[in-house]
Amino acid sequence: MTLLSLHRRDELYVENDGVNGDGLGVYALASQDETGTCLHVWNYSKQTARVSILLQNAPATTGQSRYYVLDARNNNVLTAPNDPGRLRFTDAAPLTGRSDLRLELEPYAHALWLQMVSLQP
Repeated sequence: MTLLSLHRRDELYVENDGVNGDGLGVYALASQDETGTCLHVWNYSKQTARVSILLQNAPATTGQSRYYVLDARNNNVLTAPNDPGRLRFTDAAPLTGRSDLRLELEPYAHALWLQMVSLQP
């Protein structure tokens, strides 16, 4: 739920060809508002998925960037019972106006990029 709460106010259009006829595969959501951009992908299947994302026409932003992964090794209280349960970012890699992102998602894993805009007083 914490990961979903990072989404922004306005949903962005996403084209997705990673879902099969049974509804299994890779899904994606993107959102944006004046505070930043959020891109979220997840693998809803029992097999590891190679994911390729082409992000186009995203605004060029400056500010803090965070990348979160939920899988067997990261942010998972089921596989690490002593984990405090707080979402921790995995890396910091900015989204640009045009990004070509590639990753492997293990079964039922989630990945989320969050680009926060620097607000000037």
